[in-house]
Amino acid sequence: MGVKAEEIFTIEQLLYGLLLPSGNDAAIVLAEAVSGNVDDFVVLMNEKLKELGCNNTHFTNPHGFHDDNHYSTTYDMAKLFRYCLNNEVFRQIISTKEYIIPPTNKSPEETKLINTNRMLDERYTASYYEYMIGGKTGYTEEARGTFIGFCKKDNKTIIIGAFNGSQAQNAKFLDTKNLSNYVFDNFNNELIINKNDYTFTITDKINKVKYKVGLDEDIYSLITSTKYKVEYDIDINLNEISNDNIGKLNIKFSEINDEDNSLINSYDLKIIDKEVYYEFNLKDNILITCIAIIIILLLVILFNTRKKKKKKRGNEKYYKYMGI
Repeated sequence: MGVKAEEIFTIEQLLYGLLLPSGNDAAIVLAEAVSGNVDDFVVLMNEKLKELGCNNTHFTNPHGFHDDNHYSTTYDMAKLFRYCLNNEVFRQIISTKEYIIPPTNKSPEETKLINTNRMLDERYTASYYEYMIGGKTGYTEEARGTFIGFCKKDNKTIIIGAFNGSQAQNAKFLDTKNLSNYVFDNFNNELIINKNDYTFTITDKINKVKYKVGLDEDIYSLITSTKYKVEYDIDINLNEISNDNIGKLNIKFSEINDEDNSLINSYDLKIIDKEVYYEFNLKDNILITCIAIIIILLLVILFNTRKKKKKKRGNEKYYKYMGI
């Protein structure tokens, strides 16, 4: 990106410098801005990997320079990339072809940042791909040409990872195009989860609340067959309810004819309805039973007392009538 000592940028400008021309200097500045130093930021990076289930990835720096302990896989990068796509700013930046940074306190001229993803640029006829939305390139001598990105055609949106490609021949772009075309031509977008079939009742026994929870929307997947199976489990944390999210529905999906090709996704469980309830326990039952017995005894005593008084009044009337 060409950052100079003591040069002042906005966070947005640094993100463009990071994601368009692969600015390693921007990565360092951003890491220090967040954590104060690179090492502490790397700790956050690896914690995020665990949270996202990227179990075959470990980072030692924020920019990707080679290190024997800095490694990943295309699958893990696809999972990380899918998480990043939830951020609108990220999607906007990676789909931008060029970005201009105005003059700074150290640079009197404008700085033009150009996206290294040639699949977005019609000027590169061999690499350009009309269905490409955005992505991120990478290169080191050890890793060679790498790319992770996403494309959309009709109602199909896919994430493609291509690693270990020849930099000279732009193999990562050609492989991405070929893989994307194959998926678009051979996979159908099918409904695999109807949200109405996946609603659950969750009971918070401590706070005496029952939650009805479910998915926000139906779930679709690109598949080659209509024969598939879905397994699921739910992960609930009643102590961390935010934005009506109460936990996750973890879906393991696989086509019957390809048992090894299973896909595991997690979806937010939303609170549809909730109600306060009271649950009787043994102590409650004993207490209620005692109260009921006392009430019955009081009613019996009251009834007998009234009966005696009524009989006495009757006798008094009789004695008076008889003149006694």
